[in-house]
Amino acid sequence: MGYLLCMGKLAIQPYILSEIGLGIYSVEELCYYIYHNPSFLQDDFFSDSLLLFLEKELDLVELSKGLLVVKKSGYSLEEQLIYFLKEVHYYSEEEIKNFIKKLEQLKKTPLVIRLSQKADWLRENEKYAHSIPIYESIIEKKKETNVPIDFYYNIWEHLGDCYLHVMLYEKAYDCYVQAYHNALKRLKWKIYVAKAMCKNTQNSDFSKEIFTEEELLEMDKEYSNERKNAELYGKRITEHWNDEGCDWKKEVEKYLKDKKKNYVLS
Repeated sequence: MGYLLCMGKLAIQPYILSEIGLGIYSVEELCYYIYHNPSFLQDDFFSDSLLLFLEKELDLVELSKGLLVVKKSGYSLEEQLIYFLKEVHYYSEEEIKNFIKKLEQLKKTPLVIRLSQKADWLRENEKYAHSIPIYESIIEKKKETNVPIDFYYNIWEHLGDCYLHVMLYEKAYDCYVQAYHNALKRLKWKIYVAKAMCKNTQNSDFSKEIFTEEELLEMDKEYSNERKNAELYGKRITEHWNDEGCDWKKEVEKYLKDKKKNYVLS
């Protein structure tokens, strides 16, 4: 998609997207924001103030009324977003279909990852006052197990970066210390996996020098879950592979052939 122009009315007073501290002046800008940042949006996104902005500042009375009806009818946020994009006609039908796929994928994404994506965007755009409470809310939540092993390390480090930029040095220091401990945990996990995959078990005492009993139990459980997920994924791949209608076997075989070259040590 190339550049898209704002063809409608521009507001005199912008609507401030409070979650990122950004002002918008047109319905096209709002469409762009929604389309590219669905993970940022909360259930109350189409608030009374936003509907009033559409009606009074942009003269989109019918759109505002339609959204109000959709909200009161109990439509989900996803349905409200799709309704909005279709009514504005800023994106093509094909682009809206892609947006719907993006929404479906978001449903499978853990909340903490969605929050981290929002906080990362704010941090990268130097909106530290907005990103700090999001990072803190992630840390306060119960730890998720279905996130990358380095997830919480990154959260602590990024929170420390935010505090550093706003000159709260003691808080930055505390965050970096936490990031350090989480980095150790990440490295321990790599050591555990390498050991678990190793056929030679002569160095069985090696793990006792690094792991506590509690850590070993936790990693045993995590490794077992990862194995089960890998086996399930492998089973699904095999089912697709044996499907006579499968038309991507040659591409996969070429991909694997290229990948095997990386395992040849000269």
